Amino acid sequence: MRYSRLKMNIPIQMEILRDATGDDQKGMRYLSYIYLENSTKSFGKIADAIQTGDPKALQLAAHGCAGSSASFGAETLSDLLHELEKMGREASLTSAPLKLAECWKEFSRVVVYLKHLFPPKTS
Repeated sequence: MRYSRLKMNIPIQMEILRDATGDDQKGMRYLSYIYLENSTKSFGKIADAIQTGDPKALQLAAHGCAGSSASFGAETLSDLLHELEKMGREASLTSAPLKLAECWKEFSRVVVYLKHLFPPKTS
């Protein structure tokens, strides 16, 4: 995927990340790494909660991940995670696997974008 296409469909509001770091590249790289690591763990907890049919665990895990995604500027992902949170709160998990798939798809967009902006350092 070329940068020009990514630029047109950015999954993160970069001004939020810039504001949080004072537009410091090292700070943005570090926060991106932490966000991706923590979000990946949260997605595991969300998937486990759906698999085991635990609505409270789903609500809590989705709530945390939605908040950090919003704070990071990934608003579309945050909105989708809020829908999963609501499913947990209402103990209505029937369509949770499909919603989780939507969340994973959006999270994948975030990952690709951030890895494009902040490629892993080579030795």
